[in-house]
Amino acid sequence: MDYQEEYLRKNPTLHVEDAPNKLYELKSELAKAGRINTFLDAGCGTGTVTNLVFEFLKSEKATGLDISENMIKSAMGMNSHPRINFICRDILNFRPAASFDAVISTDIIEHVPDDQQFIRQILNLGNICIIRLPLENSWINILLKWLHISDEFAKTRNRYGHIHHYSLSSFSDLVHKAGGTISTYSLFPIIKPRSWWLNEVLRQIISPIYKISLTSGVKIGGGFLVATITSSKSIR
Repeated sequence: MDYQEEYLRKNPTLHVEDAPNKLYELKSELAKAGRINTFLDAGCGTGTVTNLVFEFLKSEKATGLDISENMIKSAMGMNSHPRINFICRDILNFRPAASFDAVISTDIIEHVPDDQQFIRQILNLGNICIIRLPLENSWINILLKWLHISDEFAKTRNRYGHIHHYSLSSFSDLVHKAGGTISTYSLFPIIKPRSWWLNEVLRQIISPIYKISLTSGVKIGGGFLVATITSSKSIR
């Protein structure tokens, strides 16, 4: 997907309306991390989440990085805090002068062709990494595709540019292969109403399962993962 023009055309709000909920979910892991004076937001988009996290953490300095020049222009226009620096750069080619206390990344890795290298890179850039991502490889999505009712994987690829569709276990395997470990994590259900009627009906049906067991609910109906990742080399 072209993130300079096509993504903006298909997603005109740039998901700014989802930023408060993303912060709410990130807090589940940020609160466990201790003091974070500096952080990098890898794939910052419009910078809305960057700014919210910065205010929550009361950090000394933050950097927002995105591959899209249009996104960075939006971020610089919407967020003018002097201690937040926005840079247009591919994360895989980013070589800062110093590492960060933390790297955060919100709904980005599913877009990155080499997701394993992405994890290696953010582990190199930060002492810890806190990453949020959708868990779309659910039983329902697999069943809908198998029954030829709907290919939800193709839909998210076309609309949002998701080229990877994770489950908790597949993402854990990916982190391990990249030389990292998930030290802690939090799961969250899908709370936003779905645009397709059948998905919304299924979301309502599964809602009670989330309340009984988040792990089971996410496995069946999908959801979101916020994980704290550290380098395996740092584990003694």
